[in-house]
Amino acid sequence: MFYVVCPCCQARIDIPDNAVGPERTDLFNVVRCDDCHITFDYDDEEVIEER
Repeated sequence: MFYVVCPCCQARIDIPDNAVGPERTDLFNVVRCDDCHITFDYDDEEVIEER
């Protein structure tokens, strides 16, 4: 499981497995926060893996 933290409200936003790493299917790292409704981009370094 992967996630990023919203820069506005600090909510956790889950990222699908196919959106991380060199094999990802989407070239752009853009997500929308369900809590505060902003859309933002993130870098690969910002992705947190939960084990």
